[in-house]
Amino acid sequence: MAEDSFNFQKNSKIVKGKKKFRRPEKSWGVAIARNVVNAVHHYEAVPIDGALATRSGRLKPEMFCQKVQDCTLDVKGIASTQSKPAWFSTNSENISRGAADLAMLRIISKHCESAQKFHQELPMVEFAWLGGFVCAKHKVMINHSGDEWSFGLNHFADSAAMGWPAFKGAAGGQLWFLPDHGATQPEFFVITDPRKIKACPFQWLHHQCEQLRQTLWL
Repeated sequence: MAEDSFNFQKNSKIVKGKKKFRRPEKSWGVAIARNVVNAVHHYEAVPIDGALATRSGRLKPEMFCQKVQDCTLDVKGIASTQSKPAWFSTNSENISRGAADLAMLRIISKHCESAQKFHQELPMVEFAWLGGFVCAKHKVMINHSGDEWSFGLNHFADSAAMGWPAFKGAAGGQLWFLPDHGATQPEFFVITDPRKIKACPFQWLHHQCEQLRQTLWL
């Protein structure tokens, strides 16, 4: 049936002389007018209650949307129209900030002897943005606690910073740092007061690492 319809459609002058956007309806009109469907292939035609309109009819707006009162399911309790949630939610570029916040609170509580001291130190987290200079491309060593040094790797927005533990030693009248090969994961530290930390730039010397390790007995 489709092949016979195509043969009549491509040879019809009515289809060739019409605009492109009218060709689909004219093509099917040719197939119906030549009785390809009901006479040649013996399909039962659908009864037509009214004449076909010469122009396309205009559909009502209700055909493309559903009224709220017509809904069978009450979606008010499960759908939210708020663009911002009521709880704290980090954006996509700071998706790991939640883990950094937990590490920051753990570090602060570790240095507090009592719950009262912890609540006194807690407002200092507002200054955690001061660790924004911690970045791997800046090549900065951070002394954040006692004699512990770390290679600065990354800072989470308004939260803790992350670094890799380092060994410190002196050789040839210079101060040297080597990554702690015994460490299995980076460490978190918090910078809320620049007066409580030490920082210095460093430069990688890959060709001297093995000789330096032997000199420092690491």
